[in-house]
Amino acid sequence: MSTFAQSLAESRRLFTLRLLVEGGGSVNESVLFKHARRGGFPLTTEDDLKADLRKMEKHGLIRDEWLNENVRVIHITTRGTDCAYGRLEIEGIEQSIWDRD
Repeated sequence: MSTFAQSLAESRRLFTLRLLVEGGGSVNESVLFKHARRGGFPLTTEDDLKADLRKMEKHGLIRDEWLNENVRVIHITTRGTDCAYGRLEIEGIEQSIWDRD
């Protein structure tokens, strides 16, 4: 992955965490995808988002829940909230300077 593509992916992951915070902690996957594309990442594919979510889940930043086996709801964890606010630095996710506390 190029340096620019890698940087873009890191920014998109932080953006996703912020969407979860703004969404009250839980948002379904299709809403995350729609807002990523509208929020400055127009070339994002569903595969990109799924890869981002796997990475964030691996680091304990999110967890998912399936409703009726076809709707995936993503929940941010305390660790994910800390990352969104810049209190926790995770490799592969842009460092936040968001001051919302």
